[in-house]
This record gives sequence, C-alpha cells and structure tokens, in this order.
Amino acid sequence: MKKISFIIILSLVFPFCFGQDVITRKNNRQLTVKVVEQTGKVVKYYMNDYTGGPILTMNLMRVSSIKYANGTVDYAGNQNPRRNRPFGISTGIAYGMINDIGYFLTTADYFVIPQLDLEANLGVDGNIGILLSAGGTAHLNSDNSDHRFTPYAGLLAGYCYLWFMVQVPVGISYISKGGFSASLRVSPTLAKRDLVMAPAELRVGWRFK
Repeated sequence: MKKISFIIILSLVFPFCFGQDVITRKNNRQLTVKVVEQTGKVVKYYMNDYTGGPILTMNLMRVSSIKYANGTVDYAGNQNPRRNRPFGISTGIAYGMINDIGYFLTTADYFVIPQLDLEANLGVDGNIGILLSAGGTAHLNSDNSDHRFTPYAGLLAGYCYLWFMVQVPVGISYISKGGFSASLRVSPTLAKRDLVMAPAELRVGWRFK
C-alpha cells in the first residue's frame, strides 16, 4: 500500500520537477510554465501549477527568452540587435566625392522589422545650407540573426538647397550588444535629373530598446 501511494505521489510531482519551461519577459520577470506552441509571433502556454487551466497567449515582443525543460533556449529573435533595439539616434559627417561639399548629419531611425529600417535625416553645411531626407533601407539579415554587421541599400527622398532630390544609399551598419551603433555608406544623390553628389557618410550613435 505504501509503495502504491509513493508511486502516485511521484507521478504527480515528477512533471513539475522535470517538465518546466521558463519564459523570461523583457521586464526580467520569469514565469514557470508549460509551453504549448511558439508561432513566431506569440507563445502559447499554461501555468505549470495549473495544468488544467486555460491556454494563455503572450506576444513575443514582450518575451526576452524561453528556456525549455530539455535545456534549449529560444531567444525568440531577440538576439538580433535590430529587433532588440529598434530605435536609434545618430550623428555624423558627410563629404561629397563629386562636388567637395561637406556637412554634418543627424539621423533618427526605427527598424519596423530586422530587415526594414525607416529613417529621417537632417544635414547642415558650413553655409547653413539644409538637407532633409527620409525613406527606408533594406538590411541583409534574418529574423534570428545575431550578426552585428549588415550590408544595406535604400531609397530616400527630400530636399537639398531647395531642390527636390532622391538618394540611393549603399553601406554597412554595426550594432553592438550594448547599443552602440555605427554606419558607413555612400549616397548617390539625384537632383534635376543629374547626379549632383555622392557623399560618403560616417555616423555613430546609440540604439534603444
């Protein structure tokens, strides 16, 4: 009788001791759960101490990592710095390789997805000439990539010295795990149907979660 009771108790306790998954949220709060499904956008689970309860859903944007009972860790794409730190502010300098025009730059950008970055730029030269541009750049990386460097190309539109212009930037960007960012690119610029400049641009900045 004692042996049967022991087996019953062990069968009830065993799943809780060895079948636990752990979800770590971005606020560092941890949940001990049993994961049912991870779809790429949400994780479905039930609480480990309430296995008969309803299946709960959490958006992966709120998840830092999922550690499964077998020891596997799923970072849900958060190892990609472009997903983990989507918003950035940077400043830099540009120098035209065609017309020898130099100017200072300030940029704000946001990664909608790790492959698509939307940006807005303000440039000012020594004669208080203004350059304004906005658009998007496509970055060569995957959702779960942990690469710090990515090549990219884009298309921007705006005004330079009161002329409407189109820019086609091509370059490489870097984002550190801590948030430091840098980029180097060349931006051929068309205005009045002519290639008016092709500035080399160097930026450094910081990215935020």
